[in-house]
Amino acid sequence: TVAEMKEQLLPMATTLAENGFYFMYHNHAHEFKRADGKLILSQIAERMPAELMGFTVDTYWVQVGGGDPAQWIERLSGRVPCI
Repeated sequence: TVAEMKEQLLPMATTLAENGFYFMYHNHAHEFKRADGKLILSQIAERMPAELMGFTVDTYWVQVGGGDPAQWIERLSGRVPCI
């Protein structure tokens, strides 16, 4: 689940931030499936603090998953230092 994922990633992301690094998440198509009525990628973005986790938006996988890459880059604005 996304909640379990947060439990695993938050300590790593925090440690990286404390040492001057920024944790990045690279998406694939499966994050565009729904869990509990919401897209998994939306849940990840909502649960992980922006200052601790950014996104490397993979435009190919966004499209394969049924999303619009431009919309996702805009939606995650400020958290997408690379594509």
